[in-house]
Amino acid sequence: MRKIVEQYNLKRDEIFRGVRGRGNEARKMAMYLVKRCCDRTLPEIAEYFGTNGYATVSWNCRVVESNISKDMQFKDRVEKIAGSISQL
Repeated sequence: MRKIVEQYNLKRDEIFRGVRGRGNEARKMAMYLVKRCCDRTLPEIAEYFGTNGYATVSWNCRVVESNISKDMQFKDRVEKIAGSISQL
């Protein structure tokens, strides 16, 4: 979470606060990276982020994967954060 907070210049609680109808790229990326780097199940991630269910996590991960395939700058940002997490 620290790396996401640094990258997006947010407060930590903003990542855990989902507001319907408002995009939150940092929150989506955080869910994706937890799934990718931490070997957690979707229900565990959903509970951690306080979402309604694991379908939300699955959807957000698919959105991030779609953005990765479409946008090279976004892909570079994801890989940079994932790389810094791996070094920890």
